[in-house]
Amino acid sequence: MVLVLEFRKDIDGLRGIAVLSVILFHSGIGFASGGYIGVDVFFVISGFLITSSILSSIKNRKFSLLRFYERRVTRIFPATITVIIVTGLIGLNTLFPEELKELIESIYSFLKIQSNSWAAGSISYFGISTEFKPLIHLWSLSIELQFYIILPLILGPLLIQDKKNTALIVCGTLLLSSFIYASIQVIEHPDQAYFSSLMRAWQFLIGVLLSLTICRFDVSKIPLNTKNILVATGISMIFISVFIFDQRSNFPGINALLPCIGAVLILAFGDDRSFSGKCLSFIPLRFIGIISFSLYLVHQPIFAFYRILQGRELESIEPAALILISFILSVIIYFLIEQPFQSKNKLFKSWARSYVVILFILVLFSSYRGLNEDLSKFNITNEVYEFLKFRYDNNPRVEECRISNRVIVPSQACLYGDVKLPKVAVWGDSHADQLIEPLQKEFSKYGYSTLEFSVAGCPPIINSKSSSGLRLCSENSKSILEYLINNHEIKHVFLHAYWIGYIDNNLIQPNTITDSNANNSDILRLSFNFVINKLIESGKRVHLIYPVPKMKVNPPLYLAREKLINPSSSPSIVGLTQEEFENQSKKSFDFLNGSIEGLNVNQIFISDYLFDQKSLQYIAVDGDSVLYRDDNHLSVTGATSVAKTIASKAFGSL
Repeated sequence: MVLVLEFRKDIDGLRGIAVLSVILFHSGIGFASGGYIGVDVFFVISGFLITSSILSSIKNRKFSLLRFYERRVTRIFPATITVIIVTGLIGLNTLFPEELKELIESIYSFLKIQSNSWAAGSISYFGISTEFKPLIHLWSLSIELQFYIILPLILGPLLIQDKKNTALIVCGTLLLSSFIYASIQVIEHPDQAYFSSLMRAWQFLIGVLLSLTICRFDVSKIPLNTKNILVATGISMIFISVFIFDQRSNFPGINALLPCIGAVLILAFGDDRSFSGKCLSFIPLRFIGIISFSLYLVHQPIFAFYRILQGRELESIEPAALILISFILSVIIYFLIEQPFQSKNKLFKSWARSYVVILFILVLFSSYRGLNEDLSKFNITNEVYEFLKFRYDNNPRVEECRISNRVIVPSQACLYGDVKLPKVAVWGDSHADQLIEPLQKEFSKYGYSTLEFSVAGCPPIINSKSSSGLRLCSENSKSILEYLINNHEIKHVFLHAYWIGYIDNNLIQPNTITDSNANNSDILRLSFNFVINKLIESGKRVHLIYPVPKMKVNPPLYLAREKLINPSSSPSIVGLTQEEFENQSKKSFDFLNGSIEGLNVNQIFISDYLFDQKSLQYIAVDGDSVLYRDDNHLSVTGATSVAKTIASKAFGSL
């Protein structure tokens, strides 16, 4: 038992590695693509230390459920509530209604200890990117709090009665159940699985089982060289995880075993005398571990608000600068808030409890009130609205006509125009949906009506699935293709989608892989080639609309926020150079060209119609009109500006 209670410098170092991994990942630095595994490591550490604390209290006959909860509250809430308050105040002065509402929701959900459920529910195809959500990272803290509430209720009674074997069986059964469930769900519902307490429980329970079993063995008898190798292996497993995993890797399933077992090896065999132990006990790394909680709290709001104000991802030295700022602020919070609240002075502890309770109630009341307030006009002046309105410049029939999480009934597809006219079909995703209404106005001049087959998050490719697993892409594509092939009234089919996202950014993958040597792009290209071939064989003229340039910023939000912060400013030029567009779309152009090789397909390069010869850029703003709804979707205004040329390219000049 003594070993369990002994102060471990190397655990501070392990915390330092974990928090650095998370921060590097959130900064967007490419080599740390799997840095999110730092959270998994934290969960294992928490399970180990909290169980060790309970064992120690019971051994010394000092275990109290109330005291346990009090220590957790004074450890977590002072710094967290402070960061939440500052984040909320900044949000009031920089965010628009939709963003502010979401920030308030994130605050309220944390106070209910449900941030993880909110995070899972807030991910949507048209939602705000997680990198732009200041408090999205509190999801992991909510799971920790849920664990802290439940664990002592399970372990306490068993350990007090000295039923350690029963505790091992119970925790082992729960661990196995959680792991199996997680391994299944990460494939079927990856986003929901990632934020789920049930599917994260096994990571805590690994630490719990380690703490319950390590006291039964005399680890000190293991040779120092052996422990050194085991700890070095654990460190290597964590670093390998940071480098080999990315956002497409399924977590927290089987993949998560690598960093979690790595953490277990360090916790079980760590020894400050070994070389590996000395590396983990390196003073700068230990200090990062000591301030890791404050550092974790502050980094995401800093990154998110900077991204919000700039309207784009981080570039150049910005990640390094923001990491430095995060360190400075976390040191301040640690010494001014976090550490003082750990004081054992009874008078101060009483004051601290009152402080936490009062702030908690104030923030809870404010967030609840904010959720029930009409914020639709908040921070919206006339000047701001002139730009922001394009954020909502959507197809008026989008809710009726664009499919999201269900399988389309093709015979009930939305018809635009006169039902008596010959029909053309537009098949794609939300990018196609944005084009529909302007295209129909032009198509009608050629004597056509238009059928819409748009499925959010799904390109017109069979046997494909979205990387998030949220869309029914394969089912919809098969249904639409079959309908188009058998409908001889339709003579023209237009194919358009977010090609840059799907191909260049890997937002889709094959539904099944039959050739282990083939890469995803080749499999998808063959599937798309099959679709086009089938359409041509059925007598259709296929028109392939190439990618829309993806802007570095969200034009309506960027220009509107520019007006909000500096009302006297002139609108910035928002555009993309030819070189930037070529770099971002190379894979998708190669993919599309390869898919139609040898086929008679009408290629329509929509980007050509957005190119401004004067500025030599692909433009997002034309006079008073914003041509984009966000960074990659055209607004209906933007679609109108290119629709006439698309129709002319398809049917000839009138």
